[in-house]
Amino acid sequence: MRKLIVSLLAAALFCTSAWADRELVVRLDPDENRVQTMELGYAAVTFRFEEAHANKAKVMVSVENRTHSEAILLFKSEKDERMLKRCEDRILFEKSYGGEKGYRTVSGCNYIRNEYELVEPAYTLDLFLAEVPTTGTAEIVIPFYMANHYHSRFLRRDKYRIFREDVIKFIVEAKDWTESDTTYVKMKKAVSDFKASLEDVRFCRNRMHRPSLEEQQKPYLTVRDSLTAVIDSILGNPWWMSQDLPHRSYSKLKAELQSVDFSDLVYDCGRHRPVHKCSYCPLSAEQIYHRLDDIYQKLHTGRIAKEDAVRTAKTLNSCWQQNKSRRRGSFYAGKIAEYYGRIINF
Repeated sequence: MRKLIVSLLAAALFCTSAWADRELVVRLDPDENRVQTMELGYAAVTFRFEEAHANKAKVMVSVENRTHSEAILLFKSEKDERMLKRCEDRILFEKSYGGEKGYRTVSGCNYIRNEYELVEPAYTLDLFLAEVPTTGTAEIVIPFYMANHYHSRFLRRDKYRIFREDVIKFIVEAKDWTESDTTYVKMKKAVSDFKASLEDVRFCRNRMHRPSLEEQQKPYLTVRDSLTAVIDSILGNPWWMSQDLPHRSYSKLKAELQSVDFSDLVYDCGRHRPVHKCSYCPLSAEQIYHRLDDIYQKLHTGRIAKEDAVRTAKTLNSCWQQNKSRRRGSFYAGKIAEYYGRIINF
């Protein structure tokens, strides 16, 4: 009967501890909160977002022992005192530990890979890789046992005596990456704004234009190169594979930038036509008319070959059309057009 009562008390203690001494919430995502460390005082427990696939995230859990002399013990399953003594390192309870000697137990965490893990002072150990649903939360209960270390000169096995239990329930939330990610939203807006800034922009290709075509395009090319460099740095995330959504989304943004064809925005503004200059420029409209009239009279009387007459007439007419500096009265404009036509069609 006495043993039964002790067993029931031990079971009650175990059930109480299963509810945890403390609950801590861990929130992870693959971007800004990839790593979160929970301080326990004697230890720091770090949760690291590794990867996500099919609505499940893999989270690495590690423990750093922050004490100077105590060891931290973690077990895979419940063990009683007899089982603890058979461990590679002899594990006992301090006399001050609660419960009746011979019937005390430790609780376990089935995530632990080995039968037990020992974290020495000032040492960090990767405990396990947990699978967490990205559509909800996972409760990971880890019982931590603080133990004093006794080194035996005569026995080959070291001895650890447990003096305190601390059961922590970690409620882990691991969100998968989506295009509502804050960094992605900002990057997408930056690309959109860049493309919008080019909607009403044209670059003059005329060599006489100032600033030059290269100087006109330089500010826009600098922005595009800068945005591309930022995207490349994000795509360099070692956790993302090319088939993963974040990699594909950022690659699409990069492709949008690269698809901007600056040659489609090049034209000639028409303000840089070369100034006409020839030997006939000093002539007035009246003088050009008289020159054409003279050529026509010579052509009519056979004193000039038609080829020479046409060549000279074309040069005079070209000067008349291109030189905008002379006065252009309608009277001489009509006479010039008339005699130029007579020569060409003679």
